[in-house]
Amino acid sequence: MEAGNSSTSVSNGCVDYKGRIADKQATGGWKASPFVIVNEVAERLAFFAIAVNMVNYMVRELHQPLPEAATHVTDWIGAAYILALLGAFLADAYLGRFRTIIIFSCIYAVGMVLLTISASIDSLRPPYCPKKPCIPASSGQTAFLYCALALIALGTGGIKPCISSFGADQFDESDTKEAPKKYAFFNWFFFAINMGVILGLTLLVYIQVEFGWAWGFGIPTAAMIISIVILGAGFSKYRYQKPVGSAFTRFFQVIVVSLRNHVRGELMRDLMLRESDIRVQEAASHGLNPIGLQLCDQEAPRENGFWN
Repeated sequence: MEAGNSSTSVSNGCVDYKGRIADKQATGGWKASPFVIVNEVAERLAFFAIAVNMVNYMVRELHQPLPEAATHVTDWIGAAYILALLGAFLADAYLGRFRTIIIFSCIYAVGMVLLTISASIDSLRPPYCPKKPCIPASSGQTAFLYCALALIALGTGGIKPCISSFGADQFDESDTKEAPKKYAFFNWFFFAINMGVILGLTLLVYIQVEFGWAWGFGIPTAAMIISIVILGAGFSKYRYQKPVGSAFTRFFQVIVVSLRNHVRGELMRDLMLRESDIRVQEAASHGLNPIGLQLCDQEAPRENGFWN
C-alpha cells in the first residue's frame, strides 16, 4: 500500500478504490456523501411505500383474510430488521460496507422488479372479485409474491446497517475541517431519508390507490435502480474501511472452543488442577507437607466424588 502526502492523507485508516491511503482532496467529504444519501432515500421510499399498503394489496389482490395478511406483513417487516444482523456481519467480516450495500441493493431491486411484475401480470393474481366469496390466490401466485418480499427484506437487511456507517467513513473526525461536515452530513442524511419516508407514505400510496398497483410499485422500483447506478458512479470518490473481522465470529469461536473442551474433558482437568493447587497452598500455609497431601489425594478413592 502506498502512502500519500501526510498532510492530505486521512488518519482513520480508510483507503481509496485502489487500496492506497485515501487522500482528503480526492476522496470523501461532500464529493462522495450525496451518492450515499440518494441510495438510502430510494430504499426508504420503496420500503415504506410497500409496508404501509401491503396488507391492503394482499387483501384486495390476493384475497387473503385480513388477519392473515396483517400477520404476513408484520413477519416480513420483522425479518427485514433481523436480517440487518446478517448484513452487518458480512460487511465487517468479509465484504466491506460498499460491496455489501451494492450487492444487497441489487437484491432489493430484483425483489422490487418481481413485485412490480406480480402487480402487472394478471396470471400472477387471482381473478378480479367484485363480490364475495372470492377465489383465493394459488400457491404459485402466493409464492411469487413472497419471493419478491423475501428479496426486498434481504436487501433491506444488507443496506440498513451499512449505509450510515459508510457515509460516516467519508469524513475524518481527526480533521478539524471535516469533523463539522460529518455532523452536517448526518443532519442532511436523516432529513433526506425522512423525506423519502414521507413521500412513500403519501405520494406513492396515493398513486397505488388512484393509478394502480403496477404504477405504485413501478415508480419506487425505477428509483431504486437509478439510485444503484448513482451509488456506483461515485466508486472512485469513496473512502473505504477494510473488513477487519466480526465480533460475532469471535464470539461463536469462543463458544465452540468451550463446548469442544468440555466434551473432551479438558475443562474438568483444568478444574482438578486448580483445586489441587489451592489445596497445596492451603496445606503449606498451615505448615503441612504438600507432597504428602498430593500423595493422599492420588490414593484416595473417588467413586462417588465430584471428579468422576
